[in-house]
Amino acid sequence: MYDLGSQLFPALARAGAALHGVTLPFQWLDIGRVTDYYQVVQQALRGEIRGFSLPGREVRPGVWMGLNVNANLDRCRIVPPVYIGSSATIEDGAELVGPTLIGSACHVGAGARIERSVLLEHTRVAGFAELSEKILSGRYCVGSDGTVIDGSLTDTSWLFADARSQPAPLSEAQQQLLRIAA
Repeated sequence: MYDLGSQLFPALARAGAALHGVTLPFQWLDIGRVTDYYQVVQQALRGEIRGFSLPGREVRPGVWMGLNVNANLDRCRIVPPVYIGSSATIEDGAELVGPTLIGSACHVGAGARIERSVLLEHTRVAGFAELSEKILSGRYCVGSDGTVIDGSLTDTSWLFADARSQPAPLSEAQQQLLRIAA
């Protein structure tokens, strides 16, 4: 890790290198840590970043979608702001509470509740999952505080996984827990 402001620029100045500045028509946001990335995505979804607009099309107030999204918004609960990326699937009964970003080619199961979270592209979330303030990929679940769960080291593929792989079959114990919860 090498920081531009506290390491590179001072090193260039000590070496006598010429430093030049330029005014750019956008807001610079440092996302050097995962927690910074989470905060910047939340700000972007809330419209708080000068010069940035969400891609896709606003299909309802505060709900943006990319191309080829498979979702019946009348059969899901969506609390804006929410962005759903291209080729994502949101099953009936899913709940998305903003600010939430669903990446392209994600699959959110019926009954899942995703709140103030970021699903990176190609992430599958099971229908009984409840996520709040997480960054989720097919392998990792990261809390907004930076806490990491590595799905390859735990038995979480039944809860979240890469959407391009087949869902893992539930064990008898997992099926029993679901029957009890229902």
